[in-house]
Amino acid sequence: MPAKFSLLGLLALWLGAVTTASAGPVFPTPFKAEYSLHSKGFEVAHITRVFRPLSDGTYIYESSSHTVGVLSLFRDDRIVERSHWQPTDSGFQPLHYTYRHTGSKKNRDVKIDFDWKNSKVSMRVNDNHWQMTLEPGTLDKMIYQLAVMRDLQRGLETFHYRIADGGKMKSYNFEAFTQESVQTPFGDFDNALKVERFRDDRERETIFWCVPQLDYLPVKVVNIEPDGLKTTAVLKQYAALPDSIQSAVTVQDSE
Repeated sequence: MPAKFSLLGLLALWLGAVTTASAGPVFPTPFKAEYSLHSKGFEVAHITRVFRPLSDGTYIYESSSHTVGVLSLFRDDRIVERSHWQPTDSGFQPLHYTYRHTGSKKNRDVKIDFDWKNSKVSMRVNDNHWQMTLEPGTLDKMIYQLAVMRDLQRGLETFHYRIADGGKMKSYNFEAFTQESVQTPFGDFDNALKVERFRDDRERETIFWCVPQLDYLPVKVVNIEPDGLKTTAVLKQYAALPDSIQSAVTVQDSE
C-alpha cells in the first residue's frame, strides 16, 4: 500500500461460502514478503510484510511501509500495522491490533483490543474511544488477508468477513475468478488466481492475483478508487520463515 490510496487504503486493505476442500482450518506458512507500490507510473512506496509465530503459540502479522522515489522528497509517510492473534479450531482469532501512520498532516494512531471472554471489542483512534459487542468470527484489518489465503487453499470461490474497522463493524466481500498470467519483479506466474473485493454496492474496489506456489499470497494487488485513481503493488521478494503455523503449541477457542 502521495497516491491517497497507497498509504491510507492499500496498506490497510490487502489482500460463508460453499467449500470444496477440507472443513478444518488451513493456514499459510509464515513468511516475509516485500512489495513495491506504484501510482501514475511512479514507484511511491515500499512495503514489507512479515507473518511469524511467537513462542506462546500466538502469531504476529505485521506490515511496515514508507515512501520512496520522488514522492519521498515531499513526504515521509511511514505506516506500521500489526495484528497479534491466535489460531483456533475454526480459524483466526485476533487479540490486539495496532496501526500507526506518521509523516502526514493528519497522523493516525489506532488500537483495538478483542475481549473474547466478555464479547467486547475496544477501539481507540487518536483520542477517540469506542466499545462494541464482539461478533463471533470477527477479524481485524490485517488477519483477513491471511484468511483470504486460507480460504483460497480450501477451494472457496466466494467468502465474506466481518471486520472491526474505524469504530464500526464492516463487511468485506470477495469473489475468486479465473487464472491469469502475472509478471512481477519476483518472477512470472501463469497460474495466478484473480480475486476481487467489492464494496457493498458491488462496485469493484480491489483486485488480487494470488498464486498457489506461495500459499495463495497476493503477488499483485490493484486498487481502483471511486475517482478512478489506480494504485498497484507487486511482489519484489519472498521468503518462507521457519516453524509453520501448524506446529502451534496450544489452540484455544477463546481467551
